Amino acid sequence: MARPRLGDILVKMGFLDAQQLQAALGHQKKWGYQLARTVVEQRFCTIDQVMQALARQTGYQLIDLDREPLGPQLAPLLPRKIAEQHHAVPLRVEGKRHEVLVVAMGAPATLAQLDAVTSASGKQRVIPFLAWDEAIERALGRVYRGESYAPPASAPVAAPKVPMGLREEEFDLVGTEPLVTAADPLAPLGLSEACRQVIRTAARQHQMAETAVIARVIESWASKQGG
Repeated sequence: MARPRLGDILVKMGFLDAQQLQAALGHQKKWGYQLARTVVEQRFCTIDQVMQALARQTGYQLIDLDREPLGPQLAPLLPRKIAEQHHAVPLRVEGKRHEVLVVAMGAPATLAQLDAVTSASGKQRVIPFLAWDEAIERALGRVYRGESYAPPASAPVAAPKVPMGLREEEFDLVGTEPLVTAADPLAPLGLSEACRQVIRTAARQHQMAETAVIARVIESWASKQGG
């Protein structure tokens, strides 16, 4: 069964409209870029929105590589040539006999790529997570080239302007089930995907944890109620 097209998924999730999709497809045809990168560079979608759509398209979970404890100790898990060729970052081994390799890969993470990584690693199976291309490049540098990277530290900021007053029906997306990523602190809250997206965007813009965004919004709401 063929995978659904990324553009159709972005439209269905409400991240892209039909006119923007046609413009992005035209730009892609002219310049040969991947659609995922095209819609980000054209500022039609954020990286986070595209990654959510790619996760839905592939069925793989997302991972924030910049927050992972990566280093040269992981290099023996996968030959550097294969890792760079297939944009795959070794993360850990699992299983009673360490027969499973967990990796982060760039979309679309095809079966041919997974087969090549599995064969080169000598493991019985590979479990892939998805990450944005630039994050994978930084991770490859940390594992194979001895480079370092520290994500921006969180700093106290004013309460972000999250539109909590919107009606719940304005957040609903027809046919869109909640997406649970590799480490999604919002998943247990039962929020709609669009509402969670608002919180994620605010967290990224203000460089703070998603749970901290919720706490700030509640504090702001409580202070207004008390006033």
